[in-house]
Amino acid sequence: MKKSIQHKVKKWVIGIFLSPFVLFLLLAVLLYLPPVQNFVVHRVAASLSESTGMNISVSRVRLSFPLDLSVKGVEVIDGRDTLISASSLYLDVRLKPLFEGRADIDGFSLYDAKVNSKHFISNTYIRGKIGRLQAAAHGVEWTRGVVKLNQASLDDADLYVALSDLNFFQSKVRGTRHAAFHAVAHRGRTSDH
Repeated sequence: MKKSIQHKVKKWVIGIFLSPFVLFLLLAVLLYLPPVQNFVVHRVAASLSESTGMNISVSRVRLSFPLDLSVKGVEVIDGRDTLISASSLYLDVRLKPLFEGRADIDGFSLYDAKVNSKHFISNTYIRGKIGRLQAAAHGVEWTRGVVKLNQASLDDADLYVALSDLNFFQSKVRGTRHAAFHAVAHRGRTSDH
């Protein structure tokens, strides 16, 4: 009789200790199911919209093992300004470097996008359309604010970029000076205006 009670207690103790691991594995598996992914993404977009005051929406998302992310129909609207509107975005991130405090991005692709950085990038303004942007960055260290861009290509784009180094120019001239250029890329060729 005592062995039976001890055996039951032992099973309960093992079950209690294993339940967090089983629950974690179950949640990890659920995140790879498309209906769960869409539910989570729509909840996150609604929460971000509320906290930022912007209208953030995503039509569809797919996450495949380990961290290949495909997002369709991304829109971020601030008031009357569309900050980004993209038909699709693809991200391929290596898993192991994330545990080391950095990210290795094997592939980043953005298709059919309109962008407007407004005032969100310090001393820089970018506006225009992008047919295709592809990049790879190995060594994104967010704790140090470092991004090592290994490769980037831009096709079918029409971008206006204005750069301003306020620290340098304020010591030289009263007011603000900036450099601006207009770049157009068609099928691998780039021209500056």
